Amino acid sequence: MCRSSPCGLLPGNAQASIIMTSTGDTWYPALLGMADSFLKANNVKECIRCLNAVFNFSPPPLVCARTHLQIGNIIHTKTNNQDIAKQHLYQAWCISQPLQGIDEVKFEAASLLAKTYERTGDMPGGRDVLISAIEHSQGSAYWHCRLTFQLAQLHADPQGVLGAGKQSPEMYDVIQVCQA
Repeated sequence: MCRSSPCGLLPGNAQASIIMTSTGDTWYPALLGMADSFLKANNVKECIRCLNAVFNFSPPPLVCARTHLQIGNIIHTKTNNQDIAKQHLYQAWCISQPLQGIDEVKFEAASLLAKTYERTGDMPGGRDVLISAIEHSQGSAYWHCRLTFQLAQLHADPQGVLGAGKQSPEMYDVIQVCQA
């Protein structure tokens, strides 16, 4: 698996691709290119297979996290297998936690993981991931706002039953997180 694992396709991997090719590892961009070709041909199975092959080379944590995010994103958007998407997104979230400079991977994984929980009906799971991500996103205004609004949307009253000035207990939690 990955060397250190505590817990569109190509553009997001530009930094990882540069790292891998600078060390002479041409297998990584080759697998990404094949995966991208399969995805464009709407062959999700072969695309996932190419991305999973990355793990056979024991890539560094940055590449591992990005690859798990890509697999989770593709499975989340192109299939109905949310459990496998959840596993990959969770791995991306966990692996990216201690890494510096990859906020995009870290918080995109958290955002998609929360959506996956929501899609499977596990609202508390989605809420917990978002709250944790919001706590970690204090240094990034963009991600902090985006995750906070996603949490607010998760707790929004779909029927509009709550009147003006009334808040659900969950919305009160969102307001408390935002004020922190």
